[in-house]
Amino acid sequence: MSRFAALLVAAALAVLAPARAFALYHLAHISEIMAGITGNPSVQYVEIRMDVGFQNIVGNTRLTVFDCTGTTAMVLLTIPDPGTVAGQVPNQGGGRHWIMGTSTLAGATTPSVTPDFVMAQGIPTSCGMVCWGAPADPMTFTAEPPNTWNQSDPNNYIDCVAYGPYTGPQRTACTGFPLVSDNPGDGTFSLTRNTNTCYDFSLACPTPTNNGPPSGAEVMGTFGPCTAPTTTTTVATTTTTTVTTLAFGGDDPGCPPDSSDHLKCGDAIVKALSKMIGTVIKCHAKQADAAYKVSIGKTASFDEEACETLDPVSHKSAKEKYDTAVSKVTSICSATQLSGANAARDTILTALDGSLNAAVYCEGTSDIDSGGDDSGKVPTSAASSKCEDAIGKNVAKLAAGVLRCHFKLADAAFKNKPFDEETCEATDPVSHKGALDKYNQARDKLVGGGLCAAGCQNGSAQDTLAASMTGTLETLNDKPYPCP
Repeated sequence: MSRFAALLVAAALAVLAPARAFALYHLAHISEIMAGITGNPSVQYVEIRMDVGFQNIVGNTRLTVFDCTGTTAMVLLTIPDPGTVAGQVPNQGGGRHWIMGTSTLAGATTPSVTPDFVMAQGIPTSCGMVCWGAPADPMTFTAEPPNTWNQSDPNNYIDCVAYGPYTGPQRTACTGFPLVSDNPGDGTFSLTRNTNTCYDFSLACPTPTNNGPPSGAEVMGTFGPCTAPTTTTTVATTTTTTVTTLAFGGDDPGCPPDSSDHLKCGDAIVKALSKMIGTVIKCHAKQADAAYKVSIGKTASFDEEACETLDPVSHKSAKEKYDTAVSKVTSICSATQLSGANAARDTILTALDGSLNAAVYCEGTSDIDSGGDDSGKVPTSAASSKCEDAIGKNVAKLAAGVLRCHFKLADAAFKNKPFDEETCEATDPVSHKGALDKYNQARDKLVGGGLCAAGCQNGSAQDTLAASMTGTLETLNDKPYPCP
Protein backbone atom coordinates (compact mmCIF):
# COMPACT_ATOMS: atom_id res chain seq x y z
CA MET A 1 0.00 0.00 0.00
CA SER A 2 1.29 3.50 -0.79
CA ARG A 3 2.24 5.89 1.96
CA PHE A 4 -0.65 8.11 0.91
CA ALA A 5 -3.12 5.24 0.95
CA ALA A 6 -1.83 4.14 4.34
CA LEU A 7 -2.32 7.66 5.65
CA LEU A 8 -5.85 7.67 4.30
CA VAL A 9 -6.77 4.40 5.93
CA ALA A 10 -5.16 5.44 9.19
CA ALA A 11 -7.03 8.72 9.15
CA ALA A 12 -10.31 6.98 8.49
CA LEU A 13 -9.74 4.41 11.20
CA ALA A 14 -8.51 6.82 13.81
CA VAL A 15 -10.50 9.92 12.99
CA LEU A 16 -13.91 9.15 11.62
CA ALA A 17 -15.29 6.65 14.10
CA PRO A 18 -14.23 4.53 17.03
CA ALA A 19 -14.57 1.03 15.62
CA ARG A 20 -15.15 0.31 11.92
CA ALA A 21 -14.58 3.37 9.78
CA PHE A 22 -12.93 3.28 6.41
CA ALA A 23 -12.77 5.67 3.47
CA LEU A 24 -15.83 5.93 1.25
CA TYR A 25 -16.39 3.89 -1.89
CA HIS A 26 -19.85 4.67 -3.17
CA LEU A 27 -19.36 7.91 -5.13
CA ALA A 28 -18.32 6.06 -8.26
CA HIS A 29 -19.81 4.65 -11.47
CA ILE A 30 -19.29 1.83 -13.93
CA SER A 31 -17.33 3.47 -16.74
CA GLU A 32 -16.67 0.63 -19.21
CA ILE A 33 -17.84 -2.94 -19.85
CA MET A 34 -16.55 -5.55 -22.28
CA ALA A 35 -17.65 -9.17 -22.60
CA GLY A 36 -15.01 -10.85 -24.75
CA ILE A 37 -12.67 -9.96 -27.61
CA THR A 38 -12.50 -11.45 -31.07
CA GLY A 39 -10.96 -14.91 -30.73
CA ASN A 40 -11.09 -14.97 -26.94
CA PRO A 41 -14.50 -14.59 -25.28
CA SER A 42 -12.94 -15.17 -21.85
CA VAL A 43 -11.41 -11.65 -21.83
CA GLN A 44 -13.95 -9.64 -19.88
CA TYR A 45 -13.83 -6.63 -17.59
CA VAL A 46 -15.85 -3.99 -15.77
CA GLU A 47 -14.08 -0.71 -15.12
CA ILE A 48 -15.05 1.72 -12.32
CA ARG A 49 -14.44 5.48 -12.29
CA MET A 50 -14.28 7.40 -8.99
CA ASP A 51 -16.44 10.54 -9.16
CA VAL A 52 -14.58 12.24 -6.31
CA GLY A 53 -11.57 11.54 -4.12
CA PHE A 54 -11.28 8.98 -1.31
CA GLN A 55 -13.40 6.25 -2.93
CA ASN A 56 -10.77 3.53 -2.86
CA ILE A 57 -11.93 1.38 0.07
CA VAL A 58 -14.12 -0.94 -2.01
CA GLY A 59 -14.22 -4.12 0.07
CA ASN A 60 -17.44 -6.15 0.47
CA THR A 61 -18.84 -4.85 -2.83
CA ARG A 62 -20.10 -7.31 -5.42
CA LEU A 63 -20.03 -7.52 -9.19
CA THR A 64 -23.25 -9.21 -10.24
CA VAL A 65 -24.80 -9.90 -13.64
CA PHE A 66 -28.45 -10.49 -14.48
CA ASP A 67 -29.68 -12.54 -17.44
CA CYS A 68 -32.00 -11.10 -20.12
CA THR A 69 -35.13 -11.57 -18.04
CA GLY A 70 -33.55 -10.61 -14.73
CA THR A 71 -34.55 -13.91 -13.16
CA THR A 72 -30.98 -15.10 -12.54
CA ALA A 73 -28.45 -12.97 -10.69
CA MET A 74 -24.93 -14.39 -10.75
CA VAL A 75 -22.15 -12.94 -8.58
CA LEU A 76 -18.89 -12.79 -10.55
CA LEU A 77 -16.85 -11.23 -7.77
CA THR A 78 -17.08 -10.34 -4.09
CA ILE A 79 -14.24 -8.03 -3.06
CA PRO A 80 -12.65 -8.91 0.31
CA ASP A 81 -13.30 -7.09 3.57
CA PRO A 82 -12.63 -3.32 3.42
CA GLY A 83 -10.46 -3.51 6.53
CA THR A 84 -7.82 -5.48 4.64
CA VAL A 85 -5.39 -4.41 1.92
CA ALA A 86 -7.13 -6.90 -0.36
CA GLY A 87 -10.33 -4.84 -0.06
CA GLN A 88 -8.71 -1.62 -1.25
CA VAL A 89 -7.15 -0.08 -4.34
CA PRO A 90 -4.00 1.91 -3.61
CA ASN A 91 -4.75 5.20 -5.38
CA GLN A 92 -7.66 7.59 -5.00
CA GLY A 93 -8.84 10.75 -6.76
CA GLY A 94 -11.72 12.11 -8.76
CA GLY A 95 -11.53 10.57 -12.25
CA ARG A 96 -9.26 7.73 -11.11
CA HIS A 97 -10.15 4.23 -12.37
CA TRP A 98 -9.89 0.67 -11.16
CA ILE A 99 -10.86 -2.54 -12.88
CA MET A 100 -12.38 -5.96 -12.28
CA GLY A 101 -11.30 -8.36 -15.00
CA THR A 102 -10.88 -12.00 -15.86
CA SER A 103 -7.46 -13.60 -15.47
CA THR A 104 -6.91 -13.46 -19.25
CA LEU A 105 -7.14 -9.66 -19.41
CA ALA A 106 -3.47 -8.95 -18.60
CA GLY A 107 -2.15 -11.21 -21.38
CA ALA A 108 -4.49 -9.74 -23.99
CA THR A 109 -3.70 -6.05 -23.45
CA THR A 110 -0.81 -3.83 -24.50
CA PRO A 111 0.59 -2.56 -22.23
CA SER A 112 -0.51 -5.31 -19.90
CA VAL A 113 -3.44 -4.31 -17.70
CA THR A 114 -3.49 -6.47 -14.59
CA PRO A 115 -6.97 -6.48 -13.00
CA ASP A 116 -7.16 -4.85 -9.60
CA PHE A 117 -9.57 -7.69 -8.75
CA VAL A 118 -9.96 -10.94 -10.69
CA MET A 119 -13.55 -11.79 -11.59
CA ALA A 120 -15.15 -14.90 -13.03
CA GLN A 121 -16.20 -14.93 -16.68
CA GLY A 122 -19.93 -14.47 -17.14
CA ILE A 123 -20.95 -11.02 -18.47
CA PRO A 124 -23.96 -11.58 -20.77
CA THR A 125 -23.03 -10.72 -24.34
CA SER A 126 -26.30 -9.82 -26.07
CA CYS A 127 -28.59 -8.59 -23.30
CA GLY A 128 -28.60 -8.38 -19.55
CA MET A 129 -27.59 -6.08 -16.72
CA VAL A 130 -24.27 -5.57 -14.95
CA CYS A 131 -24.36 -4.22 -11.39
CA TRP A 132 -21.61 -3.25 -8.96
CA GLY A 133 -21.67 -2.07 -5.37
CA ALA A 134 -23.36 -2.82 -2.08
CA PRO A 135 -25.59 -1.02 0.42
CA ALA A 136 -23.63 1.56 2.39
CA ASP A 137 -23.47 1.68 6.15
CA PRO A 138 -25.04 5.12 6.88
CA MET A 139 -22.42 5.86 9.52
CA THR A 140 -19.15 4.50 8.10
CA PHE A 141 -19.97 4.46 4.35
CA THR A 142 -18.32 1.11 3.92
CA ALA A 143 -20.14 -1.70 2.15
CA GLU A 144 -22.35 -3.86 4.30
CA PRO A 145 -21.16 -7.49 4.65
CA PRO A 146 -22.31 -9.59 1.66
CA ASN A 147 -24.28 -12.01 3.83
CA THR A 148 -26.56 -9.19 5.04
CA TRP A 149 -28.14 -8.15 1.72
CA ASN A 150 -29.90 -9.61 -1.29
CA GLN A 151 -27.78 -9.91 -4.42
CA SER A 152 -30.91 -10.11 -6.62
CA ASP A 153 -32.21 -6.64 -5.73
CA PRO A 154 -30.78 -4.00 -8.12
CA ASN A 155 -31.45 -1.28 -5.56
CA ASN A 156 -28.71 -2.77 -3.39
CA TYR A 157 -26.05 -1.70 -5.89
CA ILE A 158 -24.26 1.59 -6.53
CA ASP A 159 -24.59 1.39 -10.32
CA CYS A 160 -26.22 -0.92 -12.86
CA VAL A 161 -26.03 -0.93 -16.65
CA ALA A 162 -28.90 -2.65 -18.50
CA TYR A 163 -28.49 -3.29 -22.22
CA GLY A 164 -30.11 -5.00 -25.17
CA PRO A 165 -33.67 -6.34 -24.83
CA TYR A 166 -33.37 -6.67 -21.05
CA THR A 167 -36.78 -7.07 -19.37
CA GLY A 168 -35.85 -7.61 -15.73
CA PRO A 169 -35.95 -5.34 -12.69
CA GLN A 170 -33.86 -2.17 -12.58
CA ARG A 171 -32.69 0.26 -9.92
CA THR A 172 -35.60 2.50 -8.98
CA ALA A 173 -33.47 5.57 -9.65
CA CYS A 174 -33.11 4.53 -13.31
CA THR A 175 -36.69 3.47 -14.02
CA GLY A 176 -37.96 5.19 -17.17
CA PHE A 177 -34.58 5.62 -18.82
CA PRO A 178 -34.16 3.83 -22.18
CA LEU A 179 -31.74 0.93 -21.93
CA VAL A 180 -28.47 0.86 -23.83
CA SER A 181 -29.42 -0.61 -27.19
CA ASP A 182 -25.91 -1.89 -27.94
CA ASN A 183 -24.13 -4.65 -26.03
CA PRO A 184 -20.59 -5.27 -24.75
CA GLY A 185 -20.11 -8.60 -26.52
CA ASP A 186 -19.36 -7.87 -30.19
CA GLY A 187 -15.67 -8.63 -29.65
CA THR A 188 -14.42 -5.27 -30.95
CA PHE A 189 -15.94 -2.43 -28.94
CA SER A 190 -16.73 -1.84 -25.30
CA LEU A 191 -19.70 -0.08 -23.78
CA THR A 192 -18.22 3.20 -22.56
CA ARG A 193 -19.95 5.73 -20.33
CA ASN A 194 -20.64 9.21 -21.72
CA THR A 195 -22.12 10.96 -18.67
CA ASN A 196 -23.34 9.84 -15.25
CA THR A 197 -26.94 9.78 -16.46
CA CYS A 198 -28.51 6.34 -16.21
CA TYR A 199 -27.57 4.11 -19.16
CA ASP A 200 -25.74 6.86 -21.05
CA PHE A 201 -23.30 4.53 -22.82
CA SER A 202 -22.10 4.14 -26.38
CA LEU A 203 -19.79 1.80 -28.27
CA ALA A 204 -16.14 2.86 -28.32
CA CYS A 205 -12.69 1.41 -28.79
CA PRO A 206 -11.88 -0.37 -25.51
CA THR A 207 -9.43 1.25 -23.10
CA PRO A 208 -9.31 -0.98 -20.01
CA THR A 209 -7.58 0.92 -17.21
CA ASN A 210 -6.40 -0.29 -13.84
CA ASN A 211 -5.60 1.71 -10.71
CA GLY A 212 -1.86 1.49 -11.22
CA PRO A 213 0.90 0.72 -8.73
CA PRO A 214 0.91 2.42 -5.31
CA SER A 215 1.47 6.17 -5.81
CA GLY A 216 1.85 5.49 -9.53
CA ALA A 217 -0.06 6.30 -12.69
CA GLU A 218 -2.98 4.33 -14.07
CA VAL A 219 -2.20 1.70 -16.68
CA MET A 220 -4.43 1.90 -19.76
CA GLY A 221 -4.18 -0.79 -22.41
CA THR A 222 -5.69 -1.75 -25.74
CA PHE A 223 -6.34 -4.95 -27.66
CA GLY A 224 -4.55 -3.69 -30.77
CA PRO A 225 -5.53 -1.29 -33.58
CA CYS A 226 -9.13 -0.13 -33.42
CA THR A 227 -11.15 2.20 -35.60
CA ALA A 228 -13.83 4.02 -33.65
CA PRO A 229 -17.38 3.18 -34.70
CA THR A 230 -18.88 5.67 -37.14
CA THR A 231 -22.24 5.60 -35.39
CA THR A 232 -22.93 5.49 -31.69
CA THR A 233 -25.90 4.87 -29.52
CA THR A 234 -26.19 7.67 -27.02
CA VAL A 235 -28.81 7.58 -24.30
CA ALA A 236 -28.89 10.92 -22.53
CA THR A 237 -32.58 11.67 -22.02
CA THR A 238 -35.84 9.80 -21.70
CA THR A 239 -38.83 9.94 -24.00
CA THR A 240 -41.39 10.02 -21.23
CA THR A 241 -43.53 13.16 -21.05
CA THR A 242 -43.90 13.28 -17.29
CA VAL A 243 -41.41 13.85 -14.53
CA THR A 244 -42.77 11.15 -12.26
CA THR A 245 -40.49 8.41 -13.63
CA LEU A 246 -37.33 10.43 -14.22
CA ALA A 247 -34.42 9.98 -11.84
CA PHE A 248 -31.85 12.70 -11.31
CA GLY A 249 -29.10 10.32 -12.42
CA GLY A 250 -25.44 10.58 -11.52
CA ASP A 251 -24.60 10.16 -7.84
CA ASP A 252 -27.80 11.80 -6.62
CA PRO A 253 -30.66 9.45 -5.70
CA GLY A 254 -34.20 10.72 -5.96
CA CYS A 255 -36.46 12.07 -8.69
CA PRO A 256 -37.80 15.45 -9.79
CA PRO A 257 -41.08 16.15 -7.95
CA ASP A 258 -44.36 15.46 -9.71
CA SER A 259 -46.01 18.75 -8.72
CA SER A 260 -45.08 22.29 -7.82
CA ASP A 261 -46.27 21.71 -4.25
CA HIS A 262 -44.00 18.71 -3.83
CA LEU A 263 -41.14 20.75 -5.28
CA LYS A 264 -41.75 23.53 -2.74
CA CYS A 265 -41.92 20.95 0.03
CA GLY A 266 -38.66 19.27 -1.02
CA ASP A 267 -36.86 22.61 -1.28
CA ALA A 268 -38.13 23.63 2.16
CA ILE A 269 -36.84 20.39 3.69
CA VAL A 270 -33.42 20.84 2.09
CA LYS A 271 -33.11 24.45 3.25
CA ALA A 272 -34.19 23.51 6.78
CA LEU A 273 -31.65 20.69 6.79
CA SER A 274 -28.90 23.11 5.76
CA LYS A 275 -29.75 25.49 8.61
CA MET A 276 -29.92 22.64 11.12
CA ILE A 277 -26.47 21.37 10.13
CA GLY A 278 -24.95 24.82 10.52
CA THR A 279 -26.57 25.31 13.91
CA VAL A 280 -25.54 21.91 15.27
CA ILE A 281 -21.93 22.49 14.23
CA LYS A 282 -22.04 25.84 16.08
CA CYS A 283 -23.40 24.01 19.13
CA HIS A 284 -20.51 21.57 18.95
CA ALA A 285 -17.99 24.41 18.69
CA LYS A 286 -19.43 26.09 21.80
CA GLN A 287 -19.36 22.76 23.62
CA ALA A 288 -15.72 22.13 22.67
CA ASP A 289 -14.72 25.67 23.59
CA ALA A 290 -16.30 25.33 27.03
CA ALA A 291 -14.62 21.96 27.57
CA TYR A 292 -11.25 23.43 26.64
CA LYS A 293 -11.67 26.32 29.08
CA VAL A 294 -12.52 23.91 31.88
CA SER A 295 -9.43 21.83 30.99
CA ILE A 296 -7.16 24.83 31.64
CA GLY A 297 -8.83 25.73 34.94
CA LYS A 298 -11.37 28.30 33.82
CA THR A 299 -15.06 28.29 34.72
CA ALA A 300 -17.30 27.46 31.78
CA SER A 301 -20.37 25.41 30.95
CA PHE A 302 -22.58 24.88 27.94
CA ASP A 303 -25.82 22.93 27.54
CA GLU A 304 -25.21 21.32 24.16
CA GLU A 305 -28.40 19.25 24.25
CA ALA A 306 -30.54 22.37 24.69
CA CYS A 307 -28.71 23.95 21.77
CA GLU A 308 -29.02 20.94 19.49
CA THR A 309 -32.06 18.89 20.43
CA LEU A 310 -34.47 20.29 23.00
CA ASP A 311 -34.61 23.71 24.61
CA PRO A 312 -37.34 23.49 27.28
CA VAL A 313 -37.52 27.28 27.59
CA SER A 314 -37.25 28.85 24.13
CA HIS A 315 -37.87 25.73 22.02
CA LYS A 316 -35.35 27.06 19.54
CA SER A 317 -32.86 24.22 19.44
CA ALA A 318 -31.53 23.18 16.03
CA LYS A 319 -33.82 20.14 15.86
CA GLU A 320 -36.88 22.08 17.03
CA LYS A 321 -36.31 24.79 14.43
CA TYR A 322 -36.01 22.11 11.75
CA ASP A 323 -39.24 20.44 12.85
CA THR A 324 -41.01 23.81 12.89
CA ALA A 325 -39.84 24.60 9.36
CA VAL A 326 -41.07 21.24 8.08
CA SER A 327 -44.41 21.61 9.88
CA LYS A 328 -45.05 24.82 7.94
CA VAL A 329 -45.12 22.92 4.63
CA THR A 330 -46.87 19.76 5.82
CA SER A 331 -50.00 20.54 3.82
CA ILE A 332 -48.14 20.51 0.49
CA CYS A 333 -45.87 17.52 1.18
CA SER A 334 -46.47 13.90 0.34
CA ALA A 335 -46.46 11.31 3.10
CA THR A 336 -43.20 9.97 1.67
CA GLN A 337 -41.58 13.39 1.87
CA LEU A 338 -42.64 13.88 5.48
CA SER A 339 -41.29 10.47 6.42
CA GLY A 340 -38.11 11.26 4.51
CA ALA A 341 -37.74 14.59 6.30
CA ASN A 342 -37.67 12.77 9.64
CA ALA A 343 -35.25 10.16 8.34
CA ALA A 344 -32.90 12.80 6.92
CA ARG A 345 -32.98 14.75 10.19
CA ASP A 346 -32.19 11.72 12.33
CA THR A 347 -29.44 10.44 10.02
CA ILE A 348 -27.73 13.83 9.93
CA LEU A 349 -27.94 14.34 13.70
CA THR A 350 -26.47 10.89 14.31
CA ALA A 351 -23.61 11.55 11.89
CA LEU A 352 -22.92 15.03 13.27
CA ASP A 353 -22.79 13.76 16.85
CA GLY A 354 -20.77 10.70 15.95
CA SER A 355 -18.15 10.25 13.24
CA LEU A 356 -18.21 13.82 11.92
CA ASN A 357 -17.70 15.47 15.31
CA ALA A 358 -14.97 12.97 16.10
CA ALA A 359 -13.23 13.93 12.86
CA VAL A 360 -13.43 17.65 13.66
CA TYR A 361 -12.41 17.49 17.33
CA CYS A 362 -9.75 14.86 16.98
CA GLU A 363 -6.50 16.10 18.50
CA GLY A 364 -7.00 15.64 22.25
CA THR A 365 -7.32 12.61 24.49
CA SER A 366 -10.17 13.50 26.88
CA ASP A 367 -13.78 13.06 25.75
CA ILE A 368 -15.70 16.27 25.08
CA ASP A 369 -18.96 14.71 26.20
CA SER A 370 -18.03 11.91 28.58
CA GLY A 371 -21.05 9.67 28.96
CA GLY A 372 -23.03 11.69 26.40
CA ASP A 373 -23.86 11.18 22.74
CA ASP A 374 -21.25 13.52 21.25
CA SER A 375 -17.97 12.10 20.01
CA GLY A 376 -14.78 14.13 19.88
CA LYS A 377 -11.88 15.07 22.12
CA VAL A 378 -11.13 18.19 24.12
CA PRO A 379 -8.51 20.33 22.31
CA THR A 380 -5.22 20.55 24.18
CA SER A 381 -4.27 24.09 23.16
CA ALA A 382 -5.83 27.36 22.14
CA ALA A 383 -4.39 26.97 18.66
CA SER A 384 -5.85 23.49 18.27
CA SER A 385 -9.22 24.70 19.52
CA LYS A 386 -9.22 27.53 16.99
CA CYS A 387 -8.18 25.16 14.20
CA GLU A 388 -10.88 22.63 14.92
CA ASP A 389 -13.60 25.27 15.25
CA ALA A 390 -12.54 26.57 11.84
CA ILE A 391 -12.63 23.08 10.31
CA GLY A 392 -16.17 22.63 11.61
CA LYS A 393 -17.20 25.98 10.18
CA ASN A 394 -15.77 25.03 6.79
CA VAL A 395 -17.67 21.74 6.83
CA ALA A 396 -20.90 23.61 7.62
CA LYS A 397 -20.32 25.91 4.64
CA LEU A 398 -19.59 22.90 2.41
CA ALA A 399 -22.83 21.24 3.50
CA ALA A 400 -24.79 24.42 2.78
CA GLY A 401 -23.22 24.64 -0.67
CA VAL A 402 -23.91 21.00 -1.53
CA LEU A 403 -27.54 21.24 -0.40
CA ARG A 404 -28.00 24.45 -2.37
CA CYS A 405 -26.88 22.56 -5.47
CA HIS A 406 -29.35 19.78 -4.67
CA PHE A 407 -32.41 22.01 -4.61
CA LYS A 408 -31.19 23.89 -7.70
CA LEU A 409 -30.95 20.54 -9.48
CA ALA A 410 -34.48 19.63 -8.41
CA ASP A 411 -35.84 23.00 -9.53
CA ALA A 412 -34.12 22.76 -12.91
CA ALA A 413 -35.20 19.16 -13.49
CA PHE A 414 -38.81 20.01 -12.63
CA LYS A 415 -38.73 22.71 -15.31
CA ASN A 416 -36.92 20.41 -17.78
CA LYS A 417 -33.95 22.75 -17.81
CA PRO A 418 -30.27 21.67 -17.75
CA PHE A 419 -28.20 22.14 -14.62
CA ASP A 420 -24.65 20.97 -14.02
CA GLU A 421 -25.03 19.80 -10.45
CA GLU A 422 -21.58 18.21 -10.26
CA THR A 423 -19.85 21.46 -11.20
CA CYS A 424 -21.96 23.31 -8.65
CA GLU A 425 -21.28 20.77 -5.92
CA ALA A 426 -17.70 19.77 -6.57
CA THR A 427 -15.26 21.77 -8.68
CA ASP A 428 -15.94 24.38 -11.35
CA PRO A 429 -12.96 24.50 -13.75
CA VAL A 430 -13.93 27.99 -14.92
CA SER A 431 -15.06 29.96 -11.87
CA HIS A 432 -13.48 27.74 -9.19
CA LYS A 433 -16.54 28.48 -7.08
CA GLY A 434 -18.01 25.02 -6.70
CA ALA A 435 -18.89 24.02 -3.15
CA LEU A 436 -15.82 21.79 -2.90
CA ASP A 437 -13.66 24.46 -4.56
CA LYS A 438 -14.53 26.87 -1.78
CA TYR A 439 -13.93 24.23 0.87
CA ASN A 440 -10.53 23.39 -0.61
CA GLN A 441 -9.54 27.06 -0.67
CA ALA A 442 -10.50 27.42 3.00
CA ARG A 443 -8.64 24.19 3.82
CA ASP A 444 -5.47 25.39 2.11
CA LYS A 445 -5.62 28.72 3.92
CA LEU A 446 -6.09 26.96 7.25
CA VAL A 447 -3.28 24.46 6.72
CA GLY A 448 -0.97 27.09 5.25
CA GLY A 449 -1.42 29.28 8.29
CA GLY A 450 0.26 26.70 10.51
CA LEU A 451 -2.62 26.62 12.96
CA CYS A 452 -3.55 22.99 12.36
CA ALA A 453 -0.47 21.06 13.46
CA ALA A 454 -1.90 17.67 14.41
CA GLY A 455 -1.92 14.85 11.89
CA CYS A 456 -5.69 14.46 12.16
CA GLN A 457 -6.06 18.14 11.23
CA ASN A 458 -3.96 18.07 8.06
CA GLY A 459 -5.15 18.52 4.51
CA SER A 460 -5.73 14.81 3.85
CA ALA A 461 -7.84 14.44 6.99
CA GLN A 462 -9.87 17.49 6.03
CA ASP A 463 -10.41 15.99 2.57
CA THR A 464 -11.70 12.79 4.16
CA LEU A 465 -14.05 14.83 6.33
CA ALA A 466 -15.38 16.70 3.28
CA ALA A 467 -15.97 13.43 1.44
CA SER A 468 -17.81 12.04 4.47
CA MET A 469 -20.12 15.03 4.73
CA THR A 470 -20.77 15.13 0.98
CA GLY A 471 -21.41 11.40 0.92
CA THR A 472 -23.91 11.69 3.76
CA LEU A 473 -25.85 14.39 1.93
CA GLU A 474 -25.77 12.50 -1.37
CA THR A 475 -27.35 9.41 0.15
CA LEU A 476 -30.19 11.52 1.61
CA ASN A 477 -31.21 13.33 -1.59
CA ASP A 478 -34.15 11.00 -2.17
CA LYS A 479 -35.71 11.95 1.18
CA PRO A 480 -36.96 15.41 0.11
CA TYR A 481 -37.20 14.34 -3.55
CA PRO A 482 -38.41 10.70 -3.49
CA CYS A 483 -39.06 8.63 -6.56
CA PRO A 484 -42.64 7.40 -7.02
